[in-house]
Amino acid sequence: MIVMIVVSGPWSDRVGRRKPFVIASSLGMCVAPAMPFVFHSEASMFAYSIVSGCAFGMYMAVDTASDDAGTAQARRCGQGHGVLNVANALPQALAPAVAAAVIAVLGGYSALFVVGVVLVAFGALSILPIRTVR
Repeated sequence: MIVMIVVSGPWSDRVGRRKPFVIASSLGMCVAPAMPFVFHSEASMFAYSIVSGCAFGMYMAVDTASDDAGTAQARRCGQGHGVLNVANALPQALAPAVAAAVIAVLGGYSALFVVGVVLVAFGALSILPIRTVR
């Protein structure tokens, strides 16, 4: 994750674009859980960890810059970051309960991986309509 933060942050700054990095990181986060879902091995869990770590590192490197670019007025930037903080913290607080429900209702960890892929794909698509971020 740290390597991707160090590499993709400056790369994003150099090319002046954020959306491609967010979409690429989201694709990585969609591919990662598919590995243990398909292969059912210890090696696939290691691959999952590596790919998801790289994807999340890329996301973290460009997300704050995307958020700042999406907040047009400097005087409202603090308000925007407050909303974004809640948007980042709330899912982390709810995730254990939602994961337990998915595992119980849909039949195990395989279902959790599928739900994760669907939610990440939805999140990746949600950045497309934002016009203030390239």
